[in-house]
Amino acid sequence: MKELFLAGEEVLRQTPGAKKNEVIALCRKDISGAEAVEQSCRKKGIRVLCLRDADYPDRLRNIDDPPIVIYVKGTLPPVDDRLCIGVVGTRKATEYGLETAERIGGEHVVPTLGVWDHPEQIDWEALPAQFVLKCTHDSGSTIVCTDKAAFDREAACAKLSAALASDYWRRDREWAYKGVQPRILAEEYLGAGLADYKLFCFGGRPEFLFVATDRDNPEEETKFDFFDTQWHHLDIRNGHPNAAVPPARPAHFAQMLALAQTLAEDFPQVRLDFYETPDGRVLFGEYTFYHWSGFVPYEPDGTDERLGGYFKIPFR
Repeated sequence: MKELFLAGEEVLRQTPGAKKNEVIALCRKDISGAEAVEQSCRKKGIRVLCLRDADYPDRLRNIDDPPIVIYVKGTLPPVDDRLCIGVVGTRKATEYGLETAERIGGEHVVPTLGVWDHPEQIDWEALPAQFVLKCTHDSGSTIVCTDKAAFDREAACAKLSAALASDYWRRDREWAYKGVQPRILAEEYLGAGLADYKLFCFGGRPEFLFVATDRDNPEEETKFDFFDTQWHHLDIRNGHPNAAVPPARPAHFAQMLALAQTLAEDFPQVRLDFYETPDGRVLFGEYTFYHWSGFVPYEPDGTDERLGGYFKIPFR
């Protein structure tokens, strides 16, 4: 690292991955900004650990693209000797992404256990007995592990590799997927038989929803049941049949509606997915802008037109 800082402009320009603005900054040999950060940390009782420091965690040091510097407030736990869960965030978060996280709070986000670029990088030993794997850039790559001891890692890696190699947005031309970096996420396993509550919002307001059940039951087809926001069951089918017995209203449905309204306020139309866990948490799943990619019709006849009537452009 020291050699790189002291290198001349020609050497820096030939360094793989070096960007023009980074070369210009390194050529100035100005460390005043770093000194100011170090001084501020010292006043606040924050330790600055670099990659080569003995206290820098080995587990973190050995991941793909580890942070060059970490900041420690208090006592660093023995992360190299015990099972730990890291809260992972993007290093290039958009302003909207940061704003969304602030809107609903971390308590409504499914905990992330790890992020990797390739299946070979997955730290299996650090994962708990149950977890979920999925890709960042597609739909349908989800793999659920309910017993790590019996989990087929080879099959999982094969599925993930195939998913990472696919340019998903080209399939149905859903432009929001275009340019998303393909990566692997590990998330907390939320439990078996969990219902998925999918709220359709128009102009920032939830108007109707469907509940997906039997999604992890290999003996049954997935069921979709539609409701209005007063939990009246609607005579609507879309891609899957209704359940024999309509799902009960979740205990925290009012909270889902409030969160959906907060998250949907910037969009003329969006579907927002939520879960209610057995321990009473309401967790946000994802934004979906193209339900069934827009290709699967609703039943009975006339339902597409009726539901499409909620879609107003411009919506403000």
